[in-house]
Amino acid sequence: MHPRSWIDNLVNVISLGSVSLVQFWLGLILIIIFSVHLGLLPTGGFGTWQHFILPALTLAARPLGRISQVVRSAMLDELSKPYISAARAKGVPEWRVVFVHALKNASIPIATCRWCRRVSVWWPRWSSS
Repeated sequence: MHPRSWIDNLVNVISLGSVSLVQFWLGLILIIIFSVHLGLLPTGGFGTWQHFILPALTLAARPLGRISQVVRSAMLDELSKPYISAARAKGVPEWRVVFVHALKNASIPIATCRWCRRVSVWWPRWSSS
C-alpha cells in the first residue's frame, strides 16, 4: 500500500464519488449504461437474478465507499507505527506484515464503521456518512 500512488488516488476518487453521489441518480445512470446502451441487464421487473444486480449495485455504492475510506485510513495509520517498521526490519515478508499484523489491528475501526452502518438502519440520525 503506497500512499499517493495512482492506484491510491483512483480508489480515493471512486470512494469519494460513491459516497457523494445521490443514489437515485446513480441508479438512473447505471440503467442507462448497462440496460439501454449495453443491453446487458433488464431495466426493471423481478423474477431472475439479473433483476437484482442494478438495485444491489446502487444501494451498495455508498456503504462500500465509506468502508473503503475507513479501511484506507486505518491501514495507513497502522502501517506507520513502529511495530510495523520492526517487523519489516526483522525480514518478515510484506504480505505477512500487511495482512497479519496491520490488517488485524486496523480491523477495529473497520468493525466500528460496519456497526454504525447497521445501527443507522434502525436510527438514521446515527448515520456515519
